[in-house]
Amino acid sequence: MIKSIHRNFVSGTILITLLATLFSCSKKDKPGSGQFMVVHTSPGLAPIDVYVDGNKLSTSSVAYTSTTGYQPLIEGTHQLKITAAGSSTSLIEANFGSVATIKQSVYVFNRNNALEVFLVADDVSSPGSASAGIRFFHLSPGAPMVDMGTVSGTAFTPLFTARSFETRSTVNSHSSFITISPGTYKFNIRVNGAGTSLHEENITVEAGKSYTIYAKGIAGDPLTPLGFGVVAHNQ
Repeated sequence: MIKSIHRNFVSGTILITLLATLFSCSKKDKPGSGQFMVVHTSPGLAPIDVYVDGNKLSTSSVAYTSTTGYQPLIEGTHQLKITAAGSSTSLIEANFGSVATIKQSVYVFNRNNALEVFLVADDVSSPGSASAGIRFFHLSPGAPMVDMGTVSGTAFTPLFTARSFETRSTVNSHSSFITISPGTYKFNIRVNGAGTSLHEENITVEAGKSYTIYAKGIAGDPLTPLGFGVVAHNQ
């Protein structure tokens, strides 16, 4: 059953941005620090390395649709650099600032010849013992405006409507989570208003957990086809 409760986490014009000079294996917040995660959603882009203030984040590269997992970051302003795995040559750079106790995600998105990044705050509070939280980002380059929802039999229940390809200026208005009952859903993405299905996939969401579901890939591309990516936030 779909519930209509919205959990509004991002409000106002808080300028929050990311990344840290200090890293540790601990996933817990430290005084004066928050956490961040980098998500690779750029179709056709090879695995990437992530640098923060000139320091390589990890010995492991980040493949398409994978993440770094949350990493601690000290409050303040930092520089992010994305490179191809094994290279020090920048593909894209951005300056970000962090806010203590806040968890944030950086999405590397768009085609590899038009690479962009955006930062969004993540609401990792529990949606409740009988609910799961979800939000949706449209990150499929070239795809039209879409509706995303669930299918049961022949009935389509829209959850997110009239979503165009995401930009840095639209992402904060789409950052809130809605709550649904836990379970396995047949999620469907379709052309806005037309009913033409672009992709359908079963995804399981668990009670007490929150997820970002995003449209990934390129319609008609056999190597990186349009589909769904899923990021779990409070596992």
